Amino acid sequence: MYKRGMFKLFFVLYIALVLAVTGCADRKSRFKELNIQESLREIVIRYVNAEYSGDNEELITLTKEAAQEAVKSGELSIFKNHKLNGISSIYFEKQKESTFYRIKVTVSSTVEDSTIPSQYYEHILFKNYGNKWYIVKVERDT
Repeated sequence: MYKRGMFKLFFVLYIALVLAVTGCADRKSRFKELNIQESLREIVIRYVNAEYSGDNEELITLTKEAAQEAVKSGELSIFKNHKLNGISSIYFEKQKESTFYRIKVTVSSTVEDSTIPSQYYEHILFKNYGNKWYIVKVERDT
């Protein structure tokens, strides 16, 4: 009887330990996820502000691949005639790979000669290069 009681006690303690370790790992993973999202949110804000201010130097430092080519080609000059009203929302889409993030950003702006604001979406793809996140692709739609 004594052996059976010890076995039950050991088993319960073992299960409690496994649950504690698993819960701790989940919290660490969630904390890391929130840190990444906060970093990406800051990059998005810097990127959108740089688009509208025409700060190509800032845009170059935040981008790589297709997004950087768009900056270099002058594709973002379309924002010169617009005034940024603000970022309405930032939505993080689920990703299966930890090296990529896709974010949907709702931006509000006004054309220079207009008083009516318009909203559009920027679908921003991030890629991790050696523990640093860069914007690699941006698609826009209304």
